[in-house]
This record gives sequence, structure tokens and C-alpha cells, in this order.
Amino acid sequence: MARLGQHFLRDRMVAERMVELAEIRRDDVVLEVGTGIGELTEAIARTGCRVVTVEIDSRLAEVARRRLSSYGNVEVVNGDALRVELPEFNKVLSSPPYYISTRLLRWLATRALPERAVLLLQREFAEKLVAEPGTRKYVLTSLLVRSAFDVRIAFDIGRRAFSPPPKVTSSVVTLSRRHGEVYPDWFVEALARAFTTRRRLLRGVLARMSVPCPPELSELRVCELDPDLARRLLEALREGRRPHQLA
Repeated sequence: MARLGQHFLRDRMVAERMVELAEIRRDDVVLEVGTGIGELTEAIARTGCRVVTVEIDSRLAEVARRRLSSYGNVEVVNGDALRVELPEFNKVLSSPPYYISTRLLRWLATRALPERAVLLLQREFAEKLVAEPGTRKYVLTSLLVRSAFDVRIAFDIGRRAFSPPPKVTSSVVTLSRRHGEVYPDWFVEALARAFTTRRRLLRGVLARMSVPCPPELSELRVCELDPDLARRLLEALREGRRPHQLA
């Protein structure tokens, strides 16, 4: 049965398609979050790159170590990928447990910032990442991820590709790093507070933080902030207020 909300990928063809999308070179360091039974891990390892795979379940981590023992380029780490100390990596290729999707994507968009990521996610969550600003599915994670990456849903996956089969459809999503400044922590926190009332006008939300709204954004709703408008807001806040005033 699934442990910790994870449904294990068992379809080798899906794993190989994901590896192809990652465009792996031998000198890449690839992070995998959620080793599971090691199907995807082994497909990554066959490319010859260095693989760091993290599994929170100690029993599964041990199973993976035995399965992958013949690959000298694989390191299996037992722990929470968002908390353990990791070596530097430049790509992420993963079929993570669905319950960590939001935390994982925000971490990738604001902290880890790999040059490329290929992720197997619940279809409903994947649709949030490509939702248009102002629509029902456009949330804070949508903005943060699209500010850092170009996002594309590559293909959908049926339930039979997993063991045990999930009750939902899944999708493989590709993230390609965009050039540009990384949002500072204080701005991410301000956006998080603003998105708690995502349908309200931005000027009213900022007023409650004692921060003036730039005139050109005064009629904008919070959920209509796209990456370009968010960067204009960041520039305006830097000019008018010091960061600690948003804390």
C-alpha cells in the first residue's frame, strides 16, 4: 500500500520519457525527491550523471540502496528533502508524494532554483502551475513558479502506471529556469499575505500592511498579478518602502 501518500511509479516507459525531458548530461547532478521503489532513480542513473535521491521512509530507503547498489553514481539519502543538507545540484527529476507538492514547488521557485526540473504531479495541481492570472486556479504557487520558470505540461499519465493506482490523473511538468532576479524573502512573505485574500484589490491589501500601492496597479486584484506585474510591484516597494516595513 502507499506510504506517506506516495503512489510508486512502476512504468519504465514513463520513467524513460521523463529522463529524456530532463536533457541530462553526464556532468549534471540530479536531485530526486521521493525515491520510492527506485524505478525512476534507476532510469536516471543509467545516464551516467550523479544522482542524489532522497526518501523519507527509512525502510524504502534501505530497499532502494539494495536495488541501486550496483550504481556507483547514486547516493540514497534518508530524510526530508526540504530539511536535510543536500549537495549542490542543477536539475531535479522526481515523482514526489502529492502531499508535498506545494512546499516542494515553492522551495524550487524561491530557494533551490535548478536550471531544469521534470516533475510528476497530480493533474489538478499541474493545472494550477499553468493557470492564467485572474482565474480560479491561479494561486500564490502559480505566481512564484512562473516567476522563476517557464512551465509546460508535457503529458498525462494513467493510473495504471503507479502502484497502488491513485484515484486521480497525473501529469509530467517541465520547468526551465527563467533569467531574472530571485524574489527576496520579505517580498515572498508579502505576496503570501496578499494571496490570502486573492480576489481583493491589491491597493486594499497593501493598505492593511501600511504599504502604499503603486498608482498603475491600484485597480488590480491580487490574483491578477503575473510575473511581470509582480516585479513592477517589487520595484515600486523598494523605491517607496524599506523591506523591513513589510515584515
